[in-house]
Amino acid sequence: MTVRVMRILIVAAVAAFALPAIAQSPPPATIPLASVRAMAAGYKALTVCSALKTAEAAGGERTLASVEANELVGVYPEIDAIVREMPVEIYPARVSVAWDDVMPARSAVWRESRGCVIMPVGWTGEQIAPLPPRRPEDRPIPAGEPADATALEPVFTRAASGGFGEGSNTTALLVLRDGRLVSEWYAEGFGPDTPQRTWSVGKSIAGTLIGAAVQRGEADVNAPAAIPDWSREGDPRAAITLDQLMRMSSGLT
Repeated sequence: MTVRVMRILIVAAVAAFALPAIAQSPPPATIPLASVRAMAAGYKALTVCSALKTAEAAGGERTLASVEANELVGVYPEIDAIVREMPVEIYPARVSVAWDDVMPARSAVWRESRGCVIMPVGWTGEQIAPLPPRRPEDRPIPAGEPADATALEPVFTRAASGGFGEGSNTTALLVLRDGRLVSEWYAEGFGPDTPQRTWSVGKSIAGTLIGAAVQRGEADVNAPAAIPDWSREGDPRAAITLDQLMRMSSGLT
């Protein structure tokens, strides 16, 4: 028997013995990675904090059940199956979500007149530097003559029942004419004093304002964003440009 044939037989024998063990092995565990669980906990903490605390500050009211039914559904596929199961603790100025037996809970902190901010993984409640006073807003909310509610009722009904696409969840609808608010509709649990996430609408507004600034020669999207909190010596975030922020390619998480 040649050496080559012997090697082939040995390889075949090893493979034959290995197959039953492989076939009988249980499938690998599907427990989400720690990074995924940390992301899910942070997402939940920030979402719950933003919904509850901003509504409270505006004179409205939201409940955790309302947030779970409206904001914590249909989220990213990687975290959709676990985000609602994570325990949440609600404090006067903070919302925390446990995600690991050893690591601290992910927390979102309420900043007066600024909203909620998500804290980094591992944050254990250290003091946060105070923010400078915010200039009060003295411009009135656009208002106008109320339109015929009966005429607009079919429009609101269609919007509330999936009119914006299958699976859509409409919680507010405003009708403006010539820049004036003429009619509005809100889902149960929402109202004119209930702040809501703008998602990509916020990015569109930011892009429009930055574009206008570029056109006037007041901004350069390829230059560092010049955010004061990032300008300390040795902070790598100082190199992040407006373009990277707008394209969500800054590397921040």
